[in-house]
Amino acid sequence: MKLIFDQASAKARAGDFAGAIPLLEQAINFNKKAFEPYYKLGMLYARIGEFNLSTGYLEKAIALNDLNPEIHYNYGLILSIAGRLDEALISYRKVLNLVSDDLESLVNLSGVLVQLGRYQDALECAMKAIALKESIAQAWFNRATAEKGLCRLEEAMTSYRRCLQIDPQDSQAWGEQGLLLDQVGNFQGAVNSFTRALQIKPEFWRILKSRGDSYYSLGNLDEAIEDYRSVLLKEPGFEDAWNNLGVALQDRGNLNDALQAYEKVLALDPSYPFALGSYYYLKHCICDWRDFEVDRNRLEQLICKRAKAIQPFFLLSISDNEEIVMKATQTWMMARHSIKPEAHQFAIQSYDKKIRIGYFSADFRLHAVAHLIAGLFESHDKERFETYGFIFGPAAQDEMSSRIALALDHFVDIRGLSDSDAASLARDLGIDIAVDLTGLTQHNRPEIFMHRAAPIQVNYLGYPGTAGYEGVDYLIADQVVLPLERSSSYMEKIVFMPDTYQVNDSKREIANIVLDRKDFGLPKNGFVYCCFNNLYKISPKIFDVWMNILLRVEGSVLWLLDGNSAAVMNLKNEAKKRGVDPSRLVFASRTDLASHLARQRLADLFVDSLPYCAHTTASDALWAGLPVLTCMGNAFAGRVAASLLHAIKMPELIAENAQEFESMAVELAMNSEKLGLIKAKLNQNRLTTPLFDTQLFTRNIEKAYRRMIDRHRSGLAPDHLYI
Repeated sequence: MKLIFDQASAKARAGDFAGAIPLLEQAINFNKKAFEPYYKLGMLYARIGEFNLSTGYLEKAIALNDLNPEIHYNYGLILSIAGRLDEALISYRKVLNLVSDDLESLVNLSGVLVQLGRYQDALECAMKAIALKESIAQAWFNRATAEKGLCRLEEAMTSYRRCLQIDPQDSQAWGEQGLLLDQVGNFQGAVNSFTRALQIKPEFWRILKSRGDSYYSLGNLDEAIEDYRSVLLKEPGFEDAWNNLGVALQDRGNLNDALQAYEKVLALDPSYPFALGSYYYLKHCICDWRDFEVDRNRLEQLICKRAKAIQPFFLLSISDNEEIVMKATQTWMMARHSIKPEAHQFAIQSYDKKIRIGYFSADFRLHAVAHLIAGLFESHDKERFETYGFIFGPAAQDEMSSRIALALDHFVDIRGLSDSDAASLARDLGIDIAVDLTGLTQHNRPEIFMHRAAPIQVNYLGYPGTAGYEGVDYLIADQVVLPLERSSSYMEKIVFMPDTYQVNDSKREIANIVLDRKDFGLPKNGFVYCCFNNLYKISPKIFDVWMNILLRVEGSVLWLLDGNSAAVMNLKNEAKKRGVDPSRLVFASRTDLASHLARQRLADLFVDSLPYCAHTTASDALWAGLPVLTCMGNAFAGRVAASLLHAIKMPELIAENAQEFESMAVELAMNSEKLGLIKAKLNQNRLTTPLFDTQLFTRNIEKAYRRMIDRHRSGLAPDHLYI
């Protein structure tokens, strides 16, 4: 038998497995109680991928020699390769029962425990291996993965770095480190890590999708799109890559291509999380209203079933049912930001000092939020308040970002910090009140507030709705945009401002230029209605009303803000369907704010949209002296213009329903005297009423901050506040 066994071994070493196998079977027939032929045959079958045969022979070898650690080790290795992890676990433990300090078994056991999700056991096992020998890269990799599974992210980062110090060519470790860096918000570090992994192992192409995600988070849309498209050339059925390509194309403004990407996602998986809502929203962005009511009803039904149907911001222009919006928001937050708010117990630090306000935003740049709030930052009482601006989102170097940086006492860039570290930094700085100015709009980072950046946390201005998660104490609103009886659809307690919730900047410059209607394609004498809201805010119902107005007012036109060519074409077609000459829709290109404010004086009346009405665009028009006619909506997003009109003491421009809105729009076009009186009243009220009184608003919001502080110091839970 020894001669046959030696011949078989020689053939196996030479790679002649086909010749070795029958010789080993022959050896077994000679002596069925010898474990070596069974063991050798089991290992040969493993080398050719026949794992069922391999494990069968190894089991017979173990039955003959149960005290051989080498057999148990290789049996465990083959079981783990075959995906039989629980059995592999038993084998490695048998090795360790025989040889307690077997390094390779400890390393492999920790890897199996990681795969089984038993992270604490895996961590302990990896640490035992490292204690025996620190220079084992795989042990550090397993330790890092276990620490990541236990949400010990900083420790995991250290362990990945140690792994890569030992083995800089470990492409898997580079890739996993990249995923962790992306998770904690270090997107440039993630890109660098993914790129290194691809340099080492180009066939690791699936990681292109992850690198694309990090590029997207950095705002590098072209690079993200290129990576997504590259990975889809390799794997056309990669649903996540199609979805994220759609998101990036949408942000890039390539709406038709984005629609096609979402169509591909839905073809691959009709229930892909939130893809259906993105698809419907994009249709809305290009004013494709085919099946609009059917689409909306389907969305609302899915939301009521707690399906992952649509992200909340996209829903605001489609549905004005606040209860449904609340459910959609909670579903989104649970799916995308599932961590539980941390119960940090810490007191207000500013007892005998200034109150420290931390404003967090992705939009400290040329952006609607910045245009509104810059004056507030400049007007804060510097003797009583110390202001911090925490900036995240796209990098910007423009006149607005410079102005805000000068207005705030401290400007803190947290783009390179994880959400947890950003919250920790705010706590270390002694922030008393953290104000989220981004909410659930683009580039949001709600997990900063889930980690508790401050004892008091406030949702304000950027997003007209509830944050949808515990840990945000207050939402700043007013009694027009959010009557108390509707507060049950909001998770925060409401701070009711006395005039309007919307801050305005009284320093907004209007360009001192002479303009002519003909330069914008407007009629010299015809009545000019305008609506400079983004086109996604236009619903079929409000468009019906607008077209009825044009049909009733001869020679009138509707001046809209250009959005995208598909939307322009669709709106012109929709006008034609309603019997209106498409040429009566005039589209204005985008320009700088000062010029935009100046050109609004060429219009006669701003007619608002629903269910998502004018916000900053309404205050822009009023500041320029253009009357705004609005209709009271059902939700916060549809009642902002009404709030502004109350604050400027012109409630007569608020219609209660669509029929009244249409009648008022027609009457103001037909009755030039009445319109003249309204314009005169607007000009008088611009600087004499609360709407554009930045100093007054600042004193009122400071009162609100002090009320919040007083409740907290008294040990009282947040409650509705009337300022």
